[in-house]
Amino acid sequence: MDPHIKLKAVNTRSLETALEKIVSEATGWDYTCTIKEVQYLELGDAQLTLTLKTSDWLKPENSESSSAS
Repeated sequence: MDPHIKLKAVNTRSLETALEKIVSEATGWDYTCTIKEVQYLELGDAQLTLTLKTSDWLKPENSESSSAS
């Protein structure tokens, strides 16, 4: 099977979900991922343009000093 056909068969939402999980676990913040563009280069190669976003920086941090009495 042509390598480009195999790459084109990959579900981009599945890739986005996997990247969200990996980055969220690595940083401790919830992230979303959107694949904006896929360019198919040489045989079997693809270049992805994606965006990772988090809204966790808007959430207040739980300070240990505020919980200590």
